Amino acid sequence: MPKLKHTVTVIIMVAISFVLLVQFMGIAPNDVERPLAVDNTTTEPTVDDQAANSEKRLTVAVSLSPVAYDELQRLTKSFSEETRIAVDLVHVAEKEEAATWTNQLTLREGADVLLIDSKDVQAYAKRGWLLPVDSLSSGGESWPDWLGSQVKWNGVTWAIPAYLDPYVLVWNKEALKRTFGKERPPNTSNEWQNWLAALAGQSQVSQPQAGQSQSHVGKSMQQVNRPAWQLALHTNEQPSTAVRPPDHWFAWNEEDEWALMSLLWRLGALHPEQENIVNTLTNWRGEKRTSHTEAVVWTQNMSQLEAFRPHMRPWAPTLNAADKWSRLKSGQVLFTVVRYSEAIAEVNAALMIEPPMYSNSAVAQWVISPSYAIAAHSERTEEAKRWITYMNQVHVQRQWLDARSLLPVHKQAYSATHAPDWAARFIEREKSRMSYIVKDNATLLVGIGLLRQWLDGTIPLEQLNVQWKTVWDPVRNRQ
Repeated sequence: MPKLKHTVTVIIMVAISFVLLVQFMGIAPNDVERPLAVDNTTTEPTVDDQAANSEKRLTVAVSLSPVAYDELQRLTKSFSEETRIAVDLVHVAEKEEAATWTNQLTLREGADVLLIDSKDVQAYAKRGWLLPVDSLSSGGESWPDWLGSQVKWNGVTWAIPAYLDPYVLVWNKEALKRTFGKERPPNTSNEWQNWLAALAGQSQVSQPQAGQSQSHVGKSMQQVNRPAWQLALHTNEQPSTAVRPPDHWFAWNEEDEWALMSLLWRLGALHPEQENIVNTLTNWRGEKRTSHTEAVVWTQNMSQLEAFRPHMRPWAPTLNAADKWSRLKSGQVLFTVVRYSEAIAEVNAALMIEPPMYSNSAVAQWVISPSYAIAAHSERTEEAKRWITYMNQVHVQRQWLDARSLLPVHKQAYSATHAPDWAARFIEREKSRMSYIVKDNATLLVGIGLLRQWLDGTIPLEQLNVQWKTVWDPVRNRQ
């Protein structure tokens, strides 16, 4: 019995010690099971709150001009507020775009949605990098035919076009008026020839200034040693007073091959010809069958620009965007060719932009169209589809046009109140012809590479003509 009493006493003392210890630490054992007080006031989570609590956010990678990127940010914010889906926009420099997309898609990592050039969609789809988006293309019939052909492969739609971004000619109207007495450039190849010949002639005919003798002028002309053709004037469109034009007439971004191509197309020295290709097939019996297909073969006539080549130079790599536009606005450069989204951000009273519809079929420019594509490795495909669907709505497309003057891909987005008079005509222009033009852009890029070499002086005109024929003959003779 004494041992039992001793044991009971010990147990009681341990229990008392435990209760005192818990109270001393301020912990109530039954607090764990006590229900939390209910707050009847509900607070809707903000986009930022949801973003902070989201385990995986939808990521969209883009490479856009500042104007287009700002608008996409604004629209994405509206989407997140409406759907409670957090989205990260990742901007990639244009020079790094191709390498970044290729590396990430090869490694199956990176963004869920990519905004890529429509002309690259088929190549990406063939490598298994994209997911089909047929369910999102119900409005595809409202796109231009040529654009729809770029985002489809093997009967499947792999991307949804976002907007159109044509290349446009931009010039300083005051500088042009001082030089030619006109505020707008020519519209045909022959007119360009007259203008350029006159420009070359004026740039060499120097008048003696105050304090300068005629002999001094003659001496400076001998030092330059210009050929006789540069002294001839072949146009009546001359300024009322002799004004020396700048030495740099045409400029473009050196890394942008489509800007150079658009410039040469606009000058009439490069143009597409639609040809009917006859294909001859022989079966195992030796019987021949023929079929006909349409193809576009690009022809060039750089001989008409040979004399003016020194005045056609890309922007110096050391110049930033502000410096480039400053030189154009000050009249140091007469013309440049850039994308519409870039030009619209810089337009002012001194500069003029030529709407792309004002160019006839023989003289025109290239059109870039970014498209939304879903990466095959994405784990947020449903959210990606919702984001693309939102951006593809007609009223959202109209916001691109109203807020940033970017051209929608939907025909329904164009109306008297939502577009300039030329925009709706531009989207309808030569649908079948444009489809053929954009189909074989890989061959065209090879040709543009040759034109670069000619402009740089790496190859002479004769070699350019021979190699150009070598590039396009397989297209003509394709069986």
